[in-house]
Amino acid sequence: MILEIVRFTANLFPARLPEIIYTVLLRPRPLRRLAHKVLLRMLPASVTVDGSTLYLNPTDPVLSSAVAFGIYENYERQVFRQFCREGATVVDVGANIGLYTVIAAARVGKAGKVISIEPHPESFHFLRQTVEANGLSQVRGFNVAAGDSAKTVSLFVTDENKADSRIYDQSAQRPNIPTEMVDLDSLLSANGVDHVDLIKLDIQGAEGLALRGLAKTIARNNNLTLFLEFWPWGLEQTGERAATFLHELLLAGFKLSEIDEGQRRLLDVDNVEHLIASHHNLQYTGADLRRSHTNLICIKGTASSLPADKSPARREMNTNPRLLIFVPTYNEAENVEVLFGQIRALGLNADILFLDDNSPDGTGQIIDRIAAENANVRTIHRTGKLGIGSAHVAGIRWAYEHGYKTLVTMDCDFTHSPDRIADFLAQAEGFDVVVGSRYMQKDSLQTWNLMRKTLTWVGHLLTTTLLRMPYDATGAFRLYRLDRIPAALFDLVESQSYSFFFESLYVLWLNGARVKEIPVELPARMYGHSKMRLKDVVRSTELLVYLFFKTRMNRQSLLCSEPLGAPEDLSAGTVTGKKKAGA
Repeated sequence: MILEIVRFTANLFPARLPEIIYTVLLRPRPLRRLAHKVLLRMLPASVTVDGSTLYLNPTDPVLSSAVAFGIYENYERQVFRQFCREGATVVDVGANIGLYTVIAAARVGKAGKVISIEPHPESFHFLRQTVEANGLSQVRGFNVAAGDSAKTVSLFVTDENKADSRIYDQSAQRPNIPTEMVDLDSLLSANGVDHVDLIKLDIQGAEGLALRGLAKTIARNNNLTLFLEFWPWGLEQTGERAATFLHELLLAGFKLSEIDEGQRRLLDVDNVEHLIASHHNLQYTGADLRRSHTNLICIKGTASSLPADKSPARREMNTNPRLLIFVPTYNEAENVEVLFGQIRALGLNADILFLDDNSPDGTGQIIDRIAAENANVRTIHRTGKLGIGSAHVAGIRWAYEHGYKTLVTMDCDFTHSPDRIADFLAQAEGFDVVVGSRYMQKDSLQTWNLMRKTLTWVGHLLTTTLLRMPYDATGAFRLYRLDRIPAALFDLVESQSYSFFFESLYVLWLNGARVKEIPVELPARMYGHSKMRLKDVVRSTELLVYLFFKTRMNRQSLLCSEPLGAPEDLSAGTVTGKKKAGA
């Protein structure tokens, strides 16, 4: 409970405030030691990140604590997710306990690869524990340092910050660990990795050495993206001039952008001297609040904000219809085949995506059989029940990655009638989001029991009162125009449970999405029972209050730097015997 309160409070304030408090106000050693003791007492054993259990280092008061409290590089992580594509190969250099590794693993899937490099043996232990516990077979970890050649180096460590391991020690006070250094060209080649899509580098000033050891990989991969820390002081400790470092990136064909955590935006780097001056000669954030470092996105060979996906699967999906219907399932064996039959009978030019959370009643086997018999059906299987919100996040992400323009989401229990899909499509030309509303016509919940009606009405009252959002925000029957909505908007949504629905609609609405409600009538489930639990209600209420305060104290953190797109004609969704939707 204390951890939840701290996490809740910390996220209300500007993103840089925790960093300023730690590096400036807690700089006196007695205060910092006291803070470390308090933080370690509150540290949980693990947290959930993108569906995986991330094991924290119980002796690390800095990175592990920041991750646990939800204040570590939140916007940077959002940007990183956008560059991890299904089937891609990602190299995580300076992986520490594996935060970015699990994010990459979730995004690239089992068809992709993640190579994780971490020299600190203690941090590598927790990285390996996370990989093994979550069955991340696409991840390979190496307990080595990245550099420009193969040799043994001293890794200087500190108990005050397990993420601050360096190959230099200007203080001459740190203990050191003999560590194997390798050039990553050789390591990747020895492990059969020729193509690389994304490399993340955060190794305390040794980025220049690592990039020299990646020279062949950089030359060979024309659409490579680098996600790296730029710390002029740290670079200089390894014999690297900051100006030389940046100019070599430019000469290699990279376009540089700075990740602005405070304003949650990407800034093109047009003047490298100005960038260096902004962070020059600072080991830590200064008393004038000038940051010692920043993070850069470096894109090679294209000005596009996302890397091109050249895989055969991607090329195949680009020829598919522009409409995807997404249906998450859990214990829907009695419903799923009937629902599919009704959707197919509509004659829509659409693909259907089922996502199953390892249903014990055999739903997963049924959707696999349906997919084997129908070319327009796709399936995703997850290892367990990970939350309805996370299922929708996965479905939306999949739709973006496979080039769909329009996405309809619905439940599998017949509370959402397939016959109404055409009504959603009819509104799609002029709006970014179409929402099925239970409050636009009388007796729309006539067959629901009193408890479920009460919960629904209370949820609607709270969202309209606290968030001032005039829509039915807790329902899953929706249409999204993905060709107009930046994928980055959904990365601002944190919830993995039922609260995903009102949080996602709120974020979209705050960012200017055009929302249209249409009336829907929701009958009781045909078979089975509702999966909402009391703790889902409690968590949703907590998130509502959190969003209420966050909007008033740190509204900028809910805004996306990418604008929504302009309306265009909808060419998907033709219904047999009817006009094209919206015509």
